[in-house]
Amino acid sequence: MALTTAWFLSPDLGHAQEEVTTRRIAKIFGQAHEWDRRAGIRVVNNGPGRIVGTDLGAMTLYHGKLWFNLGDTHIEGEGLDPGKEMNFLVAWCSQTSGFADGIRIDGFLNSPDRPRTALAPRPAYPIPNAMFTVREHGQERMLAHYMAVAEVEGHDHHIFASHIARYEDEPKIFRPYKPDVYRWTGAGAPEVHFHFGMASFWVDGRDGFVYMLGSPSGRFGGVKLARIPLASFVAPEDSRPWEYFMGPSSWSPPTLDERIINRAVWLIPPKDQKWSLAKNYDRLPRDAQEPLITIAEFCLVYNPYLERFLLITGRPVPATAGGGVWYYTAPKITGPWSQEKLLMPNSTDGELNWTFYGTYTTDALLHDGGRVMYFVATTWEPYGVYLYEATFLRGRTP
Repeated sequence: MALTTAWFLSPDLGHAQEEVTTRRIAKIFGQAHEWDRRAGIRVVNNGPGRIVGTDLGAMTLYHGKLWFNLGDTHIEGEGLDPGKEMNFLVAWCSQTSGFADGIRIDGFLNSPDRPRTALAPRPAYPIPNAMFTVREHGQERMLAHYMAVAEVEGHDHHIFASHIARYEDEPKIFRPYKPDVYRWTGAGAPEVHFHFGMASFWVDGRDGFVYMLGSPSGRFGGVKLARIPLASFVAPEDSRPWEYFMGPSSWSPPTLDERIINRAVWLIPPKDQKWSLAKNYDRLPRDAQEPLITIAEFCLVYNPYLERFLLITGRPVPATAGGGVWYYTAPKITGPWSQEKLLMPNSTDGELNWTFYGTYTTDALLHDGGRVMYFVATTWEPYGVYLYEATFLRGRTP
């Protein structure tokens, strides 16, 4: 893949110029196919777990290993059927460096040869949104955020609720964590959207909070912010709810009241100025949907080189409609958040239309102080998870 480079003038960086160059390294989940060969793509992990194709790949570093959470997965000989435990599959590797040459998977949770669901009890159709690790008093806890999905059509996700699950080392499974409190839904679900359907997390040991950046369950809403004291979060018996950022420096009381959650401010507003919890975007023609996509599957990371938080999201539409991997920056998690910046445009390598989504990274994939960032992105066709490298350069305007 040819290198792509973009420059951005970032006033909130003290008039610093920000250059980013990206390159594709390899396919890391999914078998090699003709379209990969036509595009000249190197494939690593060709076939472990008999995975033909998969998506997502939210990741975290836990007990010295990288863990990846996969979505809808096509396993050789078994087809692609979300009702047959072929999502929320967790892979791991012990590699913590050398990502410039790819990532090699060492195994899968619960099975060495055919990955099985890593979530129990499991809704009929779960889609993982995030993986994160909480480190506190010398202990590590691995958690995931996921959606219980009713159906997926077009660019829209219809879900019953979203939840947090915690990994248990024995019996090596994720289980819902405080499901009566850590549950996000809304009136009318799954027919309409609600906030915090998708999410990413930041644990701040200095101020003692776990932060959750959340977008509605489809790809058309913006981003809101919630937090909870770290001590409350890690205590299994603590039933304190989350509190929500009301802006500019105000937080709600801890609440489960969705009316209050709905009043929380947008950190990044939806492109559709008429966005509504009740709006079903599947009823719009595809070409009318594309300009309204704001935040698809996303991740949050702090980059010490840029001294900024980064929200990274893919936009699975043609490049001519703004398709590609985009990112936003902010000096603080509460903002102000920048306008969108293009990290990597969609392309037509191998005479295929690459439609990036499921863009994830983690602090363990930041190298050279954050100047180099590795991340993954999925495409529908060729269906698989690919590893990329982004190199940032900060300078000053003349």
